[in-house]
Amino acid sequence: MTASKSAILRAVRWLEEYQEQEYARRGETPTIHEEMLDPNLLQNDFDQDTVNRYNEILRLFPGSKYDSAISRFDLCKILHHIRDKDPRPAKPSIVVGTSPSLVPNACIALRRDVSVIVHNTGFSVFFTFATAALARLIELPNPISSATLDQLSKKRSDLKQDMIGAAAPLMLKAMLIAATGSLSFADSIMGQYFKIPGEKFSISLEELAAISPILDSTNAFIISHEYAHANPGQWEFHTFGPEELQFALRLLGENATSEFDADLTGAQLALHYNAHAGRHGPEYSCLGILLFFDLMRLQRRAIDAIGGVQARNEEEADSITHPPLLNRRTRVADTIKRLHGLPAYTERGFAITETFCVAMEFIWENTRPFLEHLHKSGLAQHLAPECRVGWLTDDLKRLIDLDDNP
Repeated sequence: MTASKSAILRAVRWLEEYQEQEYARRGETPTIHEEMLDPNLLQNDFDQDTVNRYNEILRLFPGSKYDSAISRFDLCKILHHIRDKDPRPAKPSIVVGTSPSLVPNACIALRRDVSVIVHNTGFSVFFTFATAALARLIELPNPISSATLDQLSKKRSDLKQDMIGAAAPLMLKAMLIAATGSLSFADSIMGQYFKIPGEKFSISLEELAAISPILDSTNAFIISHEYAHANPGQWEFHTFGPEELQFALRLLGENATSEFDADLTGAQLALHYNAHAGRHGPEYSCLGILLFFDLMRLQRRAIDAIGGVQARNEEEADSITHPPLLNRRTRVADTIKRLHGLPAYTERGFAITETFCVAMEFIWENTRPFLEHLHKSGLAQHLAPECRVGWLTDDLKRLIDLDDNP
């Protein structure tokens, strides 16, 4: 499906207005960028033919004047590959851009002729810090494709216990940025409450190089998931009409189906991208996709601890727009098993993923007391609005304007 020029221009303007609102909410002024890559401004040496090819990819997915061509290209190169491999007959027209929000989230505005994907900066910040924190506890060959299955499978006792002092604060910083949407506020909390300067916990270039294949795989799934929503035959509800309970429950079911479908299509497209365009081994691909769900579940626990919310049943729906992360993860894991190819690939991918989950629980035990302390100190009032989602029953009450009191 090819959208008209006027439809594309309307979508770009919608994106720019959305970005202007997000920048204003943060008290920032957006910078206007050039639309295409300029070889004179690139850090690496690219010949003109390469720059021209990159710019052709950028033209396929129009964007905003507030996004640099370099930042857009990271999204467009994934979209270019997955749209080419999309098995669905109707290929959506896409406008893509970023939001300055540091909450790890994305949104998509669906239209019949063109859809707009908005990718929050918070995704790259949260997953970079959190993945680096986990990697500090795990001794693995680089690349992990050279590791034996035994080397990929590690128990708690196999983790680098002496590195928890460097891993836990880095994860805590990731959690605080994602929960409050503010890097400076997170740094001040680290310094004020724990006498740890937030800026002290940075990531070395060596660490970043080691985890970049994981981050690429995670990002490929996130973009593929949002792209999968942009199906001309698949529509989400963004507003709520006459707010009746029956309508709200139907809405929940339809959105759940939409999310499950986007997960499965997104996993399929991401696996292909990671194997071919990304050129990452099956271990990275499996880990990157499933780590999305595991780290988002961990962040949900962190937000609950800060907000003083009791432990959730992860198998119960707690959002009007998304089904439980655990259920979504289970379905995506089954899809990976079915599509990953050789059984050995799946076994290795699941082994390294389980090792990261072991490290995650170790870090959680060391960060949870700090988060609970922050709750007692009143940090809940500083949670970003996007993070103040209540239980499903509370969401329904807000939708239909019910009150327990007569």
